[in-house]
Amino acid sequence: ESIAEIGESCSLGTATLLRNAPGGNSDAGKYAVDYSVLLGGGENPVFEYVGDNWSRTTSRKISLTGEKGVVRNSSVGKAQLQLLGGVDSVDDQAHTLVLDGTSTVKAVIGKISDGSAHGRVNVVKDGSCTWRLVGTNEFSGTLAVKGGTLEVGDFADYDILG
Repeated sequence: ESIAEIGESCSLGTATLLRNAPGGNSDAGKYAVDYSVLLGGGENPVFEYVGDNWSRTTSRKISLTGEKGVVRNSSVGKAQLQLLGGVDSVDDQAHTLVLDGTSTVKAVIGKISDGSAHGRVNVVKDGSCTWRLVGTNEFSGTLAVKGGTLEVGDFADYDILG
């Protein structure tokens, strides 16, 4: 069960708390997020799935820490990515979540919200792949579809894969 990050492979594992402050900031506690993958900072932060025959599901949340974060589905074959933990913001800043990829297999992402710190999340769908948003989305930013398909609706648990 691994998901590859651009440049290196990593496992989502079962951590109970991540404390990674951007740029090595000593204020690490400010960025502590239970059960989350922190995405942001740097020039082009990308969380990319490159599976080839096995679908992967995680309930781990993705928490945006920088201005922009890209979640890319580059799987091939029958591999499907399901990020059911959703996405939120860890601070009171504006963030842009870009959902993109080239996979011919639909990807699923859980609830997208501004988070408890009242940041604003904008969502951009780009690339040729299809992404399905499940759950009750609670983001106050904009939504733009620049490429591919974005499915939004009230999908029952049994209809996540659709």
